[in-house]
Amino acid sequence: MHDVRRKERILVATELTEASTAPIAFAKTLAKPLNADLELVHVTDMTGYEPVWEGADSRVKPHVEQLQARLRARLDRAAERLESARKDCEQAEMNATSALLEGRPWQAILEHATLHEFDMVMVGTHEAPPLDERIAAVRSRILGTTADRLVRHVSSPVWVVPPTKVVPPAKELPPHFRFLVAVDFSEASLDAVAVARSLAERVQGSLVLTHVTVAAGDESDAEDPQGWQKALQDSSHLLANQELASLQKEIGGVQTRIHVRAARKRVDQELLDAAEEEEATVLVLGSEGRSANQNHGTLGGRILGSTVERLLRTTSMPVLVVR
Repeated sequence: MHDVRRKERILVATELTEASTAPIAFAKTLAKPLNADLELVHVTDMTGYEPVWEGADSRVKPHVEQLQARLRARLDRAAERLESARKDCEQAEMNATSALLEGRPWQAILEHATLHEFDMVMVGTHEAPPLDERIAAVRSRILGTTADRLVRHVSSPVWVVPPTKVVPPAKELPPHFRFLVAVDFSEASLDAVAVARSLAERVQGSLVLTHVTVAAGDESDAEDPQGWQKALQDSSHLLANQELASLQKEIGGVQTRIHVRAARKRVDQELLDAAEEEEATVLVLGSEGRSANQNHGTLGGRILGSTVERLLRTTSMPVLVVR
């Protein structure tokens, strides 16, 4: 379980593009009420920046030097944009630092977050150019996006903020910040409840504890003349309500309600429907991480994906994943 009551340090990863402004904007809405310091991080790949080998062909050297000059210019532009974003945070009266990292984005962010023990990590979802959408979709399902990999490997809670979500200006929280927390009564989901409860208390928000029961199948009389399927589903629904009600009683200081629904679709789709019905601001999920999913090492496991990974690809609201 993560302690989020002390002063927070949030790592905010940014691609420094128009489509990647959502994580920074959302971080600004949380920094004040959470008493958090921000560190804006950008990762750049500087492959090819190595010095030219002394014995290299003289005809190749000018081309290599041109490439290096372009890479240096790109690095300088990234540094300027990152510093500009940091100053914007300071102008909004927030403590902010910045770091320009080199390497593969998810690995560099993971190493930086681990080394400096950030309390939370915030990252956006990548939007591919229209012509590359099909290739990017297949590639992300097989290899995983930066957000997918960070969620699987970073030990601290990870916020994933899609660019399609309209976030309020800095220091302006939504009128009512509502956290919809998916609860399957696993240890990970209970950790997610604890983290969401602490956050909700400090932003004066509320919780919606949500459980999705497995549908019993076709409930028609022809298929289930004895009514066993319907009885099983009703029993499962009642038990989930009782367990959520018990959990609700343990939560003090935060307005909390419960929501139980039978799965007519995939669980991720049901959670998105529940979030829309409850007018949730944030969706909170518990995850066991990479090691808990035996299929992650297979092609089939990567293509099918977990509930968390599917949600990260389809949600239009910020998602907080707690391990």
